[in-house]
Formats: sequence, C-alpha cells, structure tokens
Amino acid sequence: MTACGDWILGRILRGVAATLTGLAILGAGTARAQHDDVVPYSDLTRLLTGGHNDLGDTTSVVQVVFGYDFGEDEFSPWNIGDPGFNNSSAFATNANGFANNGLLPTTGTLTLSVLGGPYGSLHYWDGVGSAAFAPVTDGTEIMLDSGTPFLRIGGATTSGSLSIGSIASGRIHKHISSLIGSGGSGASFATEGAADGLYAFGATLSVPGSGLLASDPLYFVYNVGMSETVHDAGIDYYSAQVVPEPSSLALAGLGVVGLAGAALRRRLRPRLPA
Repeated sequence: MTACGDWILGRILRGVAATLTGLAILGAGTARAQHDDVVPYSDLTRLLTGGHNDLGDTTSVVQVVFGYDFGEDEFSPWNIGDPGFNNSSAFATNANGFANNGLLPTTGTLTLSVLGGPYGSLHYWDGVGSAAFAPVTDGTEIMLDSGTPFLRIGGATTSGSLSIGSIASGRIHKHISSLIGSGGSGASFATEGAADGLYAFGATLSVPGSGLLASDPLYFVYNVGMSETVHDAGIDYYSAQVVPEPSSLALAGLGVVGLAGAALRRRLRPRLPA
C-alpha cells in the first residue's frame, strides 16, 4: 500500500476506534456519572451538555444523566455541594470535541427549569428489584440552592426554575447546593433527610434572552443510603430514556478524554459551592 493509502487507512481506523470508545462509555460507563459536573455549551443554535469529573479526570461531550450521593459528610449529610456547572476553558477546547470551543453566549444567566411531563417531578425508587421510579408520596423534596434563589422539587412539582449563575465571557463555573428533607417552607425543611433509596428529577438548561434553544432533558439521580450498584442501576434507568441519536454517538467518540485512569465512583467528601 502507498504511503498515502496507509495514512488514509490510519485516519479511518482511528476514527472508528474513537467512536467505539464513545459507544462503550455511553453504554457501560455509569460510574462516570457519579459526581460529574455538567458541562453546558452551545453549538450557536441550542444548549448542549457534557460531563466532567475533576478527580477522575474524565470528560464527555455528550452526557445527560448525573449522579450524586447524600450522606458522604457525616457533619452535613443532607446538604451537598452538587450539581456543578462548569465549561471552564481549562478543558473545554476544540481538541476535546466541544462545539464552539465550549462557549456559552458572552453574557447572560444560566437557568435550570424543571422538566414537564412524567419525569419532571421528584421520583423515588427503594432500590429493590428492577429499577422502577414513581413520584414521591411521603412529602420528601429536594431543594436546589444557588444563593438567595432556591427551588424545591417534590412529587407534585410540575414547573419551576432557578438561576444558576451569571456567564462571563462565555464561561461559567458554579456549584449549587442540594438539600433533601420534608415539611417546612421557603428555604428550610422541618425535617432534614429522607428514607433510603434513589431520588431523581428531570430538568432543562437555558440562557434566557440569548436566542438559543433550551437543552435536551437532563436527569439528576441522588443516592440516599444505597450501594453504588443500586445507584448505577438508577442511572442506567434514566440513561435508557435518553438514547442519543447516531450523530451524537459519533460526537461522543471525538470527545472522550482522560481514560487512562479508572473513573472514581465517589468523592471523598462533597464540594462546597463555588
């Protein structure tokens, strides 16, 4: 074969390998979803989302399911510093496959809105048998707190939004708090904590006034007192609701980095909001 032919074949094989790697991670890499930050970015038409794990040093251009654990800090078991939203220029580069160099609009406010339909309200699975989530019925709520604004999400929630933070020069790095409990009003619970099991809800991201379409649905799956095997099963359940299109699979193959080390399932302790 000529040198030119060898070069072309090499490019084809590398492209196939990258795509297969992305498929493998999307299909079997649920551990990557544990504690990943959401990476919001834009293709100049709509918001897109990937994932990034600082400790595991993993990045994915296509990710829509994110897992977090309550109870990791014995001194503050029902308040964690996740989810995070981070499209920092430290890793959002074209070399990693992010469209538009991972940029959001130059200015604006990244906003989270509770997803309408069957996956928008807070859902619960007790971890027994096959994953089967249903709206919570015991009054448990998850409260997202980004400072002064907060949003409570319960079994009857059908709408609501939260300003995550301001965008500067197309970038944002902000962690908000998640709390779980029941009763009370406003920004406090009468009773902190919840029964063991998995709690999940769906949402979308947007930058109001930017002209961009909102993101596809995201799903946040919280673990209370269950094994990571059960947590993975819950993440798989939601992943099955959002099978990516073939074009997204090819994009994922281009955007997978940092695979030399094993992805960490847990953080040693929850991070504080930035």
